[in-house]
Amino acid sequence: MASYLHPSRLGLLSHIHQSVMSASQEAGTVAVSVMHSPFAKQRSEVMKHKHPNLAVRSALFTLATTVAVPVAIGAEPAVQGPESVSDWFDAGLGGCASSAEANEANEVGPALGGLPRRHSRDNATTALFRLMGKNAIWNRVNALDMQGWTTFHTEGMVKIGGTFFVSSVEVIEATVRNGTETDALYDFSIDRSEGRGRGWLFKFDADGRLLGQVELTDGSIYHPGGIDYDGEHIWVPVAEYRPNSRSQVYRVDPDSLEAEPVFGEDDHIGGIVHNVHGGTMHGVSWGSRRLYTWRLKGPKHGAFQVKQSHWVPNAEAYIDYQDCHYQGIEYMLCGGVGGYSAPFGSIAFGGLELVDLRRAQPAHQVPVNGFVDEGSGPNPGLALSHNAFWAEPVGNRSMRVYFMTETDNQAELLVYEATPWVNR
Repeated sequence: MASYLHPSRLGLLSHIHQSVMSASQEAGTVAVSVMHSPFAKQRSEVMKHKHPNLAVRSALFTLATTVAVPVAIGAEPAVQGPESVSDWFDAGLGGCASSAEANEANEVGPALGGLPRRHSRDNATTALFRLMGKNAIWNRVNALDMQGWTTFHTEGMVKIGGTFFVSSVEVIEATVRNGTETDALYDFSIDRSEGRGRGWLFKFDADGRLLGQVELTDGSIYHPGGIDYDGEHIWVPVAEYRPNSRSQVYRVDPDSLEAEPVFGEDDHIGGIVHNVHGGTMHGVSWGSRRLYTWRLKGPKHGAFQVKQSHWVPNAEAYIDYQDCHYQGIEYMLCGGVGGYSAPFGSIAFGGLELVDLRRAQPAHQVPVNGFVDEGSGPNPGLALSHNAFWAEPVGNRSMRVYFMTETDNQAELLVYEATPWVNR
């Protein structure tokens, strides 16, 4: 019997073909391209499977000569490969009669088209996100009021089990522009005063009840940014409320809310993620115009040191990332907004974006064409993804996306289900 992939999966093979050369699924692994003599048998064997679709044959060849190898940080990868290309077909690589069979055989979501997950850097969230586009179906399923506490101006959010954490800035004295212009990219000029305020991390439950809070204020450094959870700590950058300024990055115990300062940066860091596979930290500046990477050393004698620090210009320009979360293997999923003028007035354009941390490049982009209603109708200047968000899969067909943003210091938790058009 000939092996075929279901027609609805063929369009995904080009992505797999491009990404698999650098892909590995298990923590602490790298992908090794095996294009030399020890794997001549596998290469010749794969060519015997004359799949009628060229893209399929190309993807099969790449997969058959690429393996995930466990590696300790800083160690050289050992070379090993599959026993037989037929193993890939037996595992379902050649195709399945249905996505249900693929899921059962390989324990993967339909977004991977029945391919074994060990050959992908995606997790369930990123796999579903790659299926979404401008035709994704967004349905609001809940709007939760906070119970007796003020959110202030929300910035970043993570969800751990059924508990939510949101970073927020309480502005006491607004900043004042000084007439200086800056692009917040190549120019590091200071364009406004410090202002005054307080930085917070709030912990609340699924009913909107406040469970705890910790203040993260250090003089003029009071503006928390987008936050991330690495399975152990919540990472929170806190900066001056102006571009090109200063920041302090904290890690917070989600149970006790004890906050530990880890490192600082001479720039406004507006979001951060912990790359647990690459052993690095990644951050975004004011407006996400600079994409930062840090390699830390320590802790030694209770303190961390920045071993390496550098930034590159963000290749994406249509939105400013406000909140980012580590996903899959060396990706971050960011939400943000851009303000645009049009003949009928100004509008906030929202979006979500998957960023490849290995290349510091966008991997997939999805517009979020929704706006927040604070009582007088949808506000065209307040996009759903304006500030804090969190996304997680619901089964293998839809994403549940939480948004928390406001203009009046009192945000609701807005809950949406987003379904890729192909999964409708």
